[in-house]
Amino acid sequence: MLKSTSLKRFGSLAQTNTNEKLNNFCDKLKNNEYKRIAVLLGGSASTSAGVWHPKSLKLKEAAEKLDLPFPEVLFDINYFKFDPHPFYKVYAQMVPIDAKPTVNHYFVKLLEEKSMLLIGFTKNFDGLERKAGISENKMIYAHGNSDTFYCVICNKKHSSEECNKYVLQESPPFCSCGGPVKPNILFVGEKLNNQFYHGSEMLAYADLMIVIGCSLSVFPFSSLPALVGKKIPRVVIAESEEVYLQSGFDFEHRDMFLHGHADEVTMKIIENAGWMSFFNKNIIGKAKS
Repeated sequence: MLKSTSLKRFGSLAQTNTNEKLNNFCDKLKNNEYKRIAVLLGGSASTSAGVWHPKSLKLKEAAEKLDLPFPEVLFDINYFKFDPHPFYKVYAQMVPIDAKPTVNHYFVKLLEEKSMLLIGFTKNFDGLERKAGISENKMIYAHGNSDTFYCVICNKKHSSEECNKYVLQESPPFCSCGGPVKPNILFVGEKLNNQFYHGSEMLAYADLMIVIGCSLSVFPFSSLPALVGKKIPRVVIAESEEVYLQSGFDFEHRDMFLHGHADEVTMKIIENAGWMSFFNKNIIGKAKS
């Protein structure tokens, strides 16, 4: 359920997500006033699919069971080259192979179907955007995705069908050259792909940005909201507003904060915009067929 939230730590700011603001926003969606929407997806957009959040306690507990000094070691490329076994002991639990898209992913597909989606960015590497049917040229996988694998020594590509057999066994696949094979996801010590930087240039053309379940705590992903025009509204769907205020969001005037679980708030937007029938028939219906 949507809640009005007072910014208690920032007492000078007023309430941010009144029903009036939400209704006005949904009316604008309904009337197609936004033609070039940019969407940012974070970890909370996938948690209801069984995917672990990057800051989940489960990850910390798994690292402790494996006697690792800290969870980040699991995603360190140099450590992976040294010993890939700890990563694969956890990976299948983090990103279940049979995970299905959530309403958040289908919402982005809905925007695409209505010709309102300019570009989407995701921090997640679970591949649920692709499973939701979002076109490749409409989604930037900032941290890679789990659909492909490659050898960290010779860079040879390996299919997910081939490697997922090992993933389910919590065992690392190895290349014919002897090197360990990893999913094509970003590890500490690796650079973001050029697709991210090319895609970020498109944000200058956005007339709305929607941030779903993304804390914006990691650079350069955290820099994306600043790349839209200075008068372009940014709608944030999350359970805590503090980090966004610290990132320069203005929920009193330009921007809007919608407090609650990402799935519930996104579904409420679909309902209030009068899109539920279209959503069920053309998005969910096609996904099930």
